Amino acid sequence: MKAVGKSLLALLMLWLPLRGLTLDEAYSISVEKNLPLKMENEKLAESKAAAKEVLTNFLPSVSAKASYTRLGKVPEVEFPTPMGNMSLKMGQEDNYNIQLTAQQLIFSGGQLLFGYRAALSGKRAQEFSVEQARRKLYINVAKAFYGVVQADSFYAATRIADRQMEEHLTNIHSMYEQGMLTENELLKAEVQLSGVETMIQQAITAQKLARMNLLNTLGLPLDTTIFLEWMPRKPDDIDVNLDKDIETALTQRADILSIEQGVRALKNALRATYGTFLPNIVLIGNYSYKRPNEKLEPEFYDTYDATLAASMDVFLWGKRIQQIKEKKAQLNQAELGLEMAKRGVQMELTAAARNLEEKKVALDISAKKLKAASDGYEVTKSMFRSGAATNSDLLDTQSDLTQTHLEHIKALFDYEMAQLNYKLSAGEKLFSKEGQNE
Repeated sequence: MKAVGKSLLALLMLWLPLRGLTLDEAYSISVEKNLPLKMENEKLAESKAAAKEVLTNFLPSVSAKASYTRLGKVPEVEFPTPMGNMSLKMGQEDNYNIQLTAQQLIFSGGQLLFGYRAALSGKRAQEFSVEQARRKLYINVAKAFYGVVQADSFYAATRIADRQMEEHLTNIHSMYEQGMLTENELLKAEVQLSGVETMIQQAITAQKLARMNLLNTLGLPLDTTIFLEWMPRKPDDIDVNLDKDIETALTQRADILSIEQGVRALKNALRATYGTFLPNIVLIGNYSYKRPNEKLEPEFYDTYDATLAASMDVFLWGKRIQQIKEKKAQLNQAELGLEMAKRGVQMELTAAARNLEEKKVALDISAKKLKAASDGYEVTKSMFRSGAATNSDLLDTQSDLTQTHLEHIKALFDYEMAQLNYKLSAGEKLFSKEGQNE
């Protein structure tokens, strides 16, 4: 799967110069490159392995051992006979023993069962942590992505202002040469044009920095050339039902679900600790193949035995009681942390809703101001040509138009990010492939 992902990433990077990069495509690149997300995925792999490791304790274990013993001196026993003393060796010089042992845990007082449940809860908690990390990564990519688009939009706005000023300055020169305007009016126009040119240079610098930030967020070389696919538009409004969204967030947000799984893990760990007061019962079976045989003859023979063993700690100076107190304290901390997190979600979502409404109002106001400034510029421009408005009037309206244009662009992106932040806070879907394995 990773190899396929890398191949798709390589194809995508080859495709970028041919078309614009969308936000979801930028996110897909960041998933492959982002180091914090890779760390979360490694933690998930660790928790999965830990759960499987605990599961193996339910199954019988089999061990084998073999030994060879060479006796330097074999004990002998002498006894008298009618024909004189005779000796009998009590063994063989060469001794072999091969043994297989199978062991199955029959009863552990729930330690094994609840330990496995705790491991599963830990794995599930980490899965939610990975999901939350992906959602936060998407927001970071979106901020960097929209930062580039905003910088490009600023640059486009300053270029429009530059063309307007160039056109106006041409007219001013003509009117100055005809003696219709003073040199002071000409200098005013040239100063304002210089200001616009300065804004263009600032916009170019902002473009470069924004692209570097995006490339850094995606984990790509900072000299990579990228083009973005995005059309400036007002985002569709989203319905905000704060009470309902808070309820949804408390049941769907990955960070809350991760903490809840952590609480479940601690509850099961506490139950497993109670199991230490009960005995462990184990069934043990041995199969041996050895020489010499029971009659001390130099031949191999086999034998087996089965044992049902029970063991239990009787007195440990209160160790198990302290372990239970420790687990209870950890559980209480986790439950308090969960309650704090839920309150934090309510505050976060309430603030996000207020911010969303504020940015929506600001966007509507900026749109009205932009229309008014644009209409005012056209009217003043027409009046200037007919002699009903001064050069200063036109310069002022042109400056107002540029400023309101930039303000509208900023308001547009502020509203876009406010929507994404609200969706993140509410636990809503952020990107087209959310919930699928990347």
